[in-house]
Amino acid sequence: MFNKILPVVLALGLIAFLFVGMAEAKTTINESQCVMDSYVTPSTATTLNSTSGMQINSSKDNRLILLVANTAVAAGLNVTVQKGVYFRSGLGNLTLTIPKSSTRLIGPLESSRFEQADGKIYIAINNTNGTVIGYRLPSS
Repeated sequence: MFNKILPVVLALGLIAFLFVGMAEAKTTINESQCVMDSYVTPSTATTLNSTSGMQINSSKDNRLILLVANTAVAAGLNVTVQKGVYFRSGLGNLTLTIPKSSTRLIGPLESSRFEQADGKIYIAINNTNGTVIGYRLPSS
């Protein structure tokens, strides 16, 4: 019986491996570290990616903010910070609408609500008209 089941299990494992490998990687958001009583030269803004989504490293001290610019002249931009896997994830996703031709700061983002198991925060966008930069605030 084992000889009949093993090939099926191996075939299913291979199929699952192929599908995982086909998943498109998320775009990583560029970030800048802010410095107390000083200035920072901002990183290059990352173009929004609505196809595969976006990601940024989590901030264990909840000092991560996102600067999102919507360059569309006709529509709002929906930004969804996806719920993570830790104890405050029960609060769900955070979805905000950035009005057309405007810029907004989002955050600071709470790691216990939004951090994924891989240490990233995932962001979903409904269009590609705009940019985003991550800023890490200094500790006090």
